[in-house]
Amino acid sequence: MAVTLAQLAGAKKLTPEYLSTLGITPVGRELHMPYYDYDGAVVLYRRRTAISGTKGTRDLEGAQTLPYGRNRLDLARESGYLIVVEGESDCWTLWHAGYAALGIPGASRTACLESRDLEGVPQVYVVREPGQSGQTFVPGVLRRLEKIGYRGEISELSCGDAKDPSDLWIADPKKFKRRLDKLLSQVVPLTLPVPDPPRRPAPAPSANGQAAEPHAWEEWIPLSTVGIPPTFPLEVLPSILRDFCGAVAEACDAPVDYVAVQLLTVAGAAIGASRCVCIKAGWWERPLLWTAVVAPPSSGKSPAQDAVAAPAYAQQRRLHDEYRRKKREWNKEKEGPPPKHNCVYVKDITVESLAPVLADNLRGLVSLQDELGFLLKGMNQYRAGGKGNDKEFWNAAWGGTSILVHRKGQEDGPILVPFPFCAITGCIPPSELGAVGANGIGRDGHLDRWLFGYPNPLPMQGEDWISVHPGLAAEWSEIWHRLCDLEMEKHGDDMARPRVLPFTVEAQHAWEDWTTQHAAEGNDPAFPEHMKGPHGKLKRYLPRFACIIQGTWHAAGVVREEDISGNAIEKAGLLADYFAAGGRRVYACLGADPRQAKAKEVLSWLERRKGERVFRRAEAYRELRAHFEKPEQMDGPLDLLIAHRFIREIAEQQEIRRGRPCSTAFEVSPQYTKHLMHEIH
Repeated sequence: MAVTLAQLAGAKKLTPEYLSTLGITPVGRELHMPYYDYDGAVVLYRRRTAISGTKGTRDLEGAQTLPYGRNRLDLARESGYLIVVEGESDCWTLWHAGYAALGIPGASRTACLESRDLEGVPQVYVVREPGQSGQTFVPGVLRRLEKIGYRGEISELSCGDAKDPSDLWIADPKKFKRRLDKLLSQVVPLTLPVPDPPRRPAPAPSANGQAAEPHAWEEWIPLSTVGIPPTFPLEVLPSILRDFCGAVAEACDAPVDYVAVQLLTVAGAAIGASRCVCIKAGWWERPLLWTAVVAPPSSGKSPAQDAVAAPAYAQQRRLHDEYRRKKREWNKEKEGPPPKHNCVYVKDITVESLAPVLADNLRGLVSLQDELGFLLKGMNQYRAGGKGNDKEFWNAAWGGTSILVHRKGQEDGPILVPFPFCAITGCIPPSELGAVGANGIGRDGHLDRWLFGYPNPLPMQGEDWISVHPGLAAEWSEIWHRLCDLEMEKHGDDMARPRVLPFTVEAQHAWEDWTTQHAAEGNDPAFPEHMKGPHGKLKRYLPRFACIIQGTWHAAGVVREEDISGNAIEKAGLLADYFAAGGRRVYACLGADPRQAKAKEVLSWLERRKGERVFRRAEAYRELRAHFEKPEQMDGPLDLLIAHRFIREIAEQQEIRRGRPCSTAFEVSPQYTKHLMHEIH
C-alpha cells in the first residue's frame, strides 16, 4: 500500500499545506507523522501507509507509546477543556477548527495518558465512536483518568450520525463548528469508578440533626456493580499481532480481549518448557498462563478462539497423520518402542489421561476450552463424593512442581512428569461464575491462579462481510511456529531442560520498582482481604508475562535478544493491571467480598428509617446487633458503603458525652434517600 500527502489531505478535506505544518512528511511510499513531547521535541514517528488510519497506521517498531498533540496542550489550558480522541485524523480536524484536542494512538492505549497532560484542564470530553472501538476507548480513558487522579469534569461526546469528528468535518466543513458546538451542549456526564478510599470528610450535621447542605454528591453505585471493564493493553504485543487481534475481533464482532487474552496464552504454550525466566537463585518461572474470558453465549468467543488456535489445529492434524504413518510402519515390523503421539493441545481430558500425554510431550501443550466452566466445575467429578486430588494436580502443574501419578494397573510403575507444562485458556459465561466460585474461593487458592478477561460484550450486528486478511493469519501462524521451534537444552544426564533466560540490569531495576509498588498495594490496610490471594499470584505471573512478551517480540523480529529486558517487565506490568481489574470484576460477581452482605444489612436498615439523612455508628450497631457481634465489625461494611457513595463520614464530630466523644456520624446520600422515598411511595 502507498499514500501521498495530497491523497490523504483530499480524503480528509484538508490541505497538504496544513498537514505539512503538522510535520507530516512523505518517506518513500508512506507518510511519517511526528509525535511531539511537551517541549515540542519529536519523540517518535508513526507510519501512514493508507488513507484509512485503521488499516494503514503502524508504529515504527520499538517506539514508545504517547499521546498525539502534547505540544498543543497550551490551547487546552487557555480554553478550559480538552477533547480526547482516538488517533490522529480527529486531532487534525479539531485543531484546524480551533478546538483543543489530544489523540490516543489506539483504543487500547489509554495507559499513555499522564496527569501532566491534564494539568490546568477542568473539563475533559471523551469522544465515543460506534462499535468495538468506543466500547474499548471510553472505559479505558475513564480508568486511566481515575488512576492518574484527575478531578475535573468528564463528559462523553458522540458525533451523532458521524463516526467521529473527522467524519463530521468531511460531511460538511462549513457546518462543522455549528454542529460540533451543538453536540458539545448535549454531552453525557461521566463519573469515575471509586476504589475503597479512606473515609472522606463531609459537612457537620445541622442543629436539627439533619445533614447540612452538602458539597456535591456523586451518583451512588449499586453494591452488585462489576465496575468499568479493563482495556486490554495491546501495546504489549508486536504490531503485527496487534493488527491480527484487531482484525479477528472486528470480523467476529467481539471485544479484542476475546482474541488477545487467548493469543497471549497460546503464544506462551508455544514457547512452553523450552524457556524459563530466572528471577534469582532458586526461583524461575515458565510462560504458563491460565486464562479465562468471561463472555455470554453467542458473543463471538468461539470464533475468536478458533482464529487464535488455527495454527495449533493445523499442526495437530499434521502430527496425527505422521503418528498414524509411523504406527502403520511399526505394526509391520514390531521393532523398537512404539511411536509416541505428539500433541500441541488437548480439549476435554481427565487428570489420569493427561499425565501420560504430558510425559510424552515434555515441551508442554495448551488446553483449549470453549466452555471452561465444565473443566472448573468438573474437577474431582469422578471421585467418590466429589472429593479427589484433581486440584492438587493442577496446582502443582501451575507451579512447575514435578508430578508423580499412580494409575491402577500401571505395570511400568507411576508416571513421572519432571517439568509439567499445560497452559489453559477458554471462555466462561457470567452465569457460570457462581458455581465455579463455590468450587474454589477461600479454600485451596485454586481460583487465585486464574487470570480473568472480563470485557463488556458488543451489541449484536448484522452481517458486514468483514473477514481476517489471510496475510495477517499467516503472520500469526509464522510467529507461532517460530516459538514452537525454540529448542530445550540437554545437560549431562541427557534430560531436556528449559533454557534459562536472565534479567538484564534494566529488567532488574524495573522488577524492583514493580514489586515495591505491588507490595505497597497489598500491605495497604484498605486493600480488600478477599483479593490478596490473586494479588499475590500476580508476582509469579509478571515474569511469565515478560517471557511471552519478549518471546513474541523476538519471534516477530522486533528485538534480537531473548534475555528479559526492562521494557518487557514494564509492559508485563500493564498486563498485571489488566488482569487485576478483571479479577476484581469476577470476584465482585461472586460476592467474594465479605463486607458486601453486611453492607446490604445496613442499607436495609437505612430503608426502614424512611429517609432520615444522619445516623451514628452506635445507633446502627444497637439496631443491627443480630448481624454484628462487635461495633468494630461495622467498619468494613461502612467503608464499602462510602466507596459506593451511599454515605459519607461527617467531619466535625464535636458532641461530647461524659468526657468521651460520641461515635462516628454519617450522612446518607440525598440521591439514595430520594430513591428510597420513591420506593416507599
